[in-house]
Amino acid sequence: MSINVTNQQFGGGGRWPAHGFQEARPEDLPGSAAIWDAAAKYGRNSEAVAAATYQAVKALESELVELRTTVQNAVGGSA
Repeated sequence: MSINVTNQQFGGGGRWPAHGFQEARPEDLPGSAAIWDAAAKYGRNSEAVAAATYQAVKALESELVELRTTVQNAVGGSA
């Protein structure tokens, strides 16, 4: 028995390539898109996905720290 999984239909009503996350690539979220791409290319349990996740979390955390600092400086105290 042969099963073709190259074009499975997932949420959103469109057709998306078979993918471990089973949803469309998040075009407006660069960190999530990088993780999605790594999972599509290497499999969702790969070291590449772990590395992409690490980089995305690092970028998000850096942005959060920068925003907190900006707020603290704007209000003259701790946020």
